[in-house]
Amino acid sequence: MASPYETEPRVTPLEAFSDAVRTRRHELEFLVENLEPGLKLVSSPEKVNAIIKQSSRPELILADRAEQLQIAWPYESRQIHNFIVNLQAFGPRIEEMQRVRLGGEDVPVLVSRRLPTDEELNEYFIMGARGDRTQHHDFAEAKGIASDVAGDMLMSTLVNKPAFVRMWILFPDLTEYLLAKCLDDRKGSNKDISEEIFVAYSLMSQLVDKSDRNVIKEDGSVDNKLLCR
Repeated sequence: MASPYETEPRVTPLEAFSDAVRTRRHELEFLVENLEPGLKLVSSPEKVNAIIKQSSRPELILADRAEQLQIAWPYESRQIHNFIVNLQAFGPRIEEMQRVRLGGEDVPVLVSRRLPTDEELNEYFIMGARGDRTQHHDFAEAKGIASDVAGDMLMSTLVNKPAFVRMWILFPDLTEYLLAKCLDDRKGSNKDISEEIFVAYSLMSQLVDKSDRNVIKEDGSVDNKLLCR
């Protein structure tokens, strides 16, 4: 007799694994189909700038590309740890009140993130690469975006990187797919997203300009790990 608590039909381990393999194969095929033309496009500053000039952010054209750390294989993504963390944080915070130490008061603690609504997604886009902390918050206030939301965008995501906005302009569908796939919702902590991270970094690392904020260090050299800061 079937358990009254079962809401889905049982599947065998082999069926579950085979289904996972099929799903992952489709995801990887999608990445390959997009990465090949994507790398071809970002290798041409002229083609990149032609698209950006026609966008809402023409000031983000590439003038002098800055070389960035390159990774040759998806499994090397541990070298770009902060890039991964910031990529995974692209979504509104979900918090719960928790007592973090014995005898202390309950405080809001981040427990997950969720996918942005279309309206929130637009806020992330318009907040992209708006300067330093003061400029970022001033722009957010002018656009009616809450200070705490703007602060989370600045400190936790890739929104403040011009290279990220360039990638979003050039590849809107792919960028939003990668953001959704990599989102740290704490429900899929064991999911393998190394290939998605590899694709995002491979494209973004070709879209850094020497005029971008903090690219040139005090000694005049290029910070080739800017995307990992």
